[in-house]
Formats: sequence, structure tokens, C-alpha cells
Amino acid sequence: MTTDDDIPLVESLIGSQILGVDIEWRPQLTKFMTQRPATLQISGKSHACVIDLISLVQSQRLDKALTLIFRDTNTILVGLAFKNDLTLLRKHLPHLEFPKSVANHCDAADLHAKMQAFNAKKAKELNPDLKVTPAVVAGTLKGIV
Repeated sequence: MTTDDDIPLVESLIGSQILGVDIEWRPQLTKFMTQRPATLQISGKSHACVIDLISLVQSQRLDKALTLIFRDTNTILVGLAFKNDLTLLRKHLPHLEFPKSVANHCDAADLHAKMQAFNAKKAKELNPDLKVTPAVVAGTLKGIV
């Protein structure tokens, strides 16, 4: 996504229960070069959006849509090391509202650790042959987060 014309795809994610999020950064080619956010990836049940933050950094419409998503208490954002990404976003793009507050976030690394504990504890109770599959993770996510 590189223009405001693409933002309705992001807006269609408002109200989703679970969204995957990730931020990619421009490569740091020299020791003294400042790393900047390049893309924000956000995906829901029906589609994924790869947002060009360099092109859309001044888009108030995008910031408003992402703020609604990030502050929705009924939406869980799942990402890997996303707290660090949010900290860097606040530092490099302080004019944007959406990274300033996140209602519900689950770090995928923490979720993996919780799933391992869940599997070890519940497997013997439920079924000695139970293995953690994507379906088991999806079915238990709401109860663990």
C-alpha cells in the first residue's frame, strides 16, 4: 500500500478479533546510518496489508485507522518482538498516534512458551498423544492470552 486509496483495506480490519503484525526496517548500511521503519504488515482472517510507511508516513487517514485497530479492546495483536518495534516507531515517528497505545498485544515468543506449558500440562489430562498443532493453538489462544 502506497497511497490513501489503499487504506480502506486497512479500515476493513477494524473490529477483527486477532491480527498478526510485524514491522520491517530499512537496512542500516553504515555504522552511523539511522534505521527507519519501512513497512508495517498487518493481517487478518481474510487478507493481509503491507503498508509502505515511507510513502504513507504523513497519512492522517492511515494513522486514524491504525489507532482504532491498536486501541480496540476486543482485538488481540500478535507479533514477534512487537514491543521493541513500537518503541522504535515512537522514537522515529513521534507524530503518529497509533504506536502510542496498544490495548491487547501478545508476543508470539511468549505465546510459544505458554503453549509449551499448556501442552505439557494438558496433554496427559486430555490425551497422551495430543500434539500442539495450529488448530490447537487457535482454539486455545483466547483462553491463554
